[in-house]
Amino acid sequence: MGLFRKKENNEKKLENVEQPEANEPIHTTGFYSDKGRRANQEDSFLITDEYHKRRLILVADGLGGQEYGEFASNLTTDVFKNFFVQSESFDSPESFLTRTTLVAASMLMNKSTEDENLKDSATTLTGFMIIDNIFYTINVGDSRVYMFSDNKLTRKTKDHSFVQHLIDTGEITLEDAFSHPKKNLVTSIISNNITKLKTSIEGPFNLKEGDILIACSDGVHDALRDAEIEKIIANNQNADNLAEIIGKASYDAESKDNITACFYK
Repeated sequence: MGLFRKKENNEKKLENVEQPEANEPIHTTGFYSDKGRRANQEDSFLITDEYHKRRLILVADGLGGQEYGEFASNLTTDVFKNFFVQSESFDSPESFLTRTTLVAASMLMNKSTEDENLKDSATTLTGFMIIDNIFYTINVGDSRVYMFSDNKLTRKTKDHSFVQHLIDTGEITLEDAFSHPKKNLVTSIISNNITKLKTSIEGPFNLKEGDILIACSDGVHDALRDAEIEKIIANNQNADNLAEIIGKASYDAESKDNITACFYK
């Protein structure tokens, strides 16, 4: 059975060292989750230990204000947790990730019909599933997965956002997007409106010893440019509290949102 940790309203940190089989490398996970400058923490996350040679790390960033965003993000990570441990085998990582996202959206839709207060409850979702030495990413919205490999940081997910559309059409640059007034306008969410849901699954990507995967809410990358995140990881890649270092750097860079970062290395 896997080990699961979810968001708390106050700062929480966890470093979990895997117990490998003989001759297998030791892998470490960790997280940092804090409400930051917001009154309430709407982020949620999921970290599992290896289960049937797979493990799952997710970050969900709730929308809708106060407890409504919190409800959506918690519901989504709970659905993935339950489905993950109930599945003895997956027909494919892509179908598992896509199907489970749809289940979460359907459950949120049903809950919103039962409670009118939840009609605006929604969440983004990002993360990765690791299978031996490969991984797949999932993304809905503008939280992100990064990979640090050979001292270089690359984005492994693509934002579903208004400014990403402007980048794709050549209307603005990445630097323009960082300070764009509409950079928080997302174009895909898990909500009670299935037409607003676009799930992007990418992979398989190779994963070698020494590589680091990061899943984070936009409270991190809204405050830190990719080059800044890269430098932080390069200077702290062996640190057991890497997630905390990234999270606190985001806060110090004037992040105005909830801050959540999870890593696998």
